[in-house]
Amino acid sequence: MKLLLLFLFITFTFGGPGPYDNSTYQSLFARSKLELLTNAIDEDTTPADWPSTFQLSELFLERMDRSFDFRGDDLPKQGPFDLETRKKLVHSVGCVVKIEFVAVNNNYSGVFKGCKNALLRFSLAQQMDPSGGDSAITPGIALKFLRNYQPSANMMAMYSLVGQRSFNFFAHDLTNHVPELPSDGPLALQALRRKFSSASDYPAFVGLSDLAKYDENGTPASKVSFPFRLHFHPNTTLHYSIPDTYTGMTTEYQLSKLLTPNHHLYDVYAQATPFSDQLTLIGRIYTRSYATTSYFGDKTLFFQHTRFESDLVYYPSWAQKAKDILSIQRNVKTPGFHYADLPWTK
Repeated sequence: MKLLLLFLFITFTFGGPGPYDNSTYQSLFARSKLELLTNAIDEDTTPADWPSTFQLSELFLERMDRSFDFRGDDLPKQGPFDLETRKKLVHSVGCVVKIEFVAVNNNYSGVFKGCKNALLRFSLAQQMDPSGGDSAITPGIALKFLRNYQPSANMMAMYSLVGQRSFNFFAHDLTNHVPELPSDGPLALQALRRKFSSASDYPAFVGLSDLAKYDENGTPASKVSFPFRLHFHPNTTLHYSIPDTYTGMTTEYQLSKLLTPNHHLYDVYAQATPFSDQLTLIGRIYTRSYATTSYFGDKTLFFQHTRFESDLVYYPSWAQKAKDILSIQRNVKTPGFHYADLPWTK
């Protein structure tokens, strides 16, 4: 009995819900959640350190289901008895900005209708390589749409798992269906892909169904409706504002100096189904604050991955076509498949 009481004390004292996961927090208005998160983000603008090679090996000991199933806005616990906060071993360093998603008329539900209380985190999947090459930087964005009374809706987007030659974060369009690794892709990335495959058959496809279930007011959709894939096209001014060559400045500081309130960041396009490649503009993303580096953003802020399998619950006819797409991408040789950028005009 004494051992049981000790276990319960340790679990509830150290392993319980975090401050941005408990039921009291989740029941707040979206604007209140945003205020709490931005206060934590702004408290210490020192970026975290990149993990060491030894620390990166911990990734293969983590439970991948936590990335998909945890609903809080701070990193979940892990390890024996869930006593240790999970480390952010991929996309470890970045910067965060408040955003608004302004919808263009579309037939989708939930936050696809617009969201005023949201965060976007810019980051690289791994540390910048100043010497250049095919993997000079590996840009990615994570978005958190806060909703009244409901857990946040989250999604991520990248250009490529392998990365790009340009040091310009806005050089290419991004997508939530990050292209599959080529069969001859880097061994470390192949190992990482296998790890994510333990939790999903579509490890680099980030699902969209959760975004469509509730709107920003927490109102459930009468009919859940969402597209197959999103395509993020950087604003033309931003696209031309960063050189392709190395400037001597890290990406997180470069973006924190560049982005001010009311910047037009991305045009958001939707591919409605996997059976058509047509892209339709459904909204735009604007900054609503200065971008900032943040220790909290790097160490604590969590963005849930939604399994693509959750999308297939609503659209089971997409399954085989999605597998066909992955197969085609896997057989494209180095540097691998990527979606074509939409055009920019000066």
